[in-house]
Amino acid sequence: MKRRTLIAACALTPLAACAGLTEQQIASRAVQDMQLVANGLNAAIPELATVTGIPVATLTNVSALFGKAVAAAQGVSASITATAAQSVVTQVVTYFNEAATMLSGLPLPPAFSTTLTALKVLLPVVEVAVGLPVPVGAAPGGMTPDQARAVLAAV
Repeated sequence: MKRRTLIAACALTPLAACAGLTEQQIASRAVQDMQLVANGLNAAIPELATVTGIPVATLTNVSALFGKAVAAAQGVSASITATAAQSVVTQVVTYFNEAATMLSGLPLPPAFSTTLTALKVLLPVVEVAVGLPVPVGAAPGGMTPDQARAVLAAV
């Protein structure tokens, strides 16, 4: 990891979420967090169908992207290599961000919006845990990683 990347990452909440943990604990938490991400996305897919005002094409595309993200996230396990985990996490983040962009500005129910916010908070934590650089300002405010975990565990 380059020094500038580390310095930039230090300013983020995600890195603070790993403070005081051993490398093995961070890896274990990353696996657990990816399972929460998969569960959150999986719960969000049928919820989308209940939202009115979303164009059918958007609904179809977002559902497909969430489905791809779930399939990828479920591929993270304790036995996965760091390099493979980085690839999987990058795929999940890419699918999620693409879907979130399609949903921006649409009238979403509060519970669905809370799930999306929790995913936006937790995904950068996982990125940092597997050694990926996270752009400054990537994590939205208003929810801590532990709160995001609680939201995703409840869906």
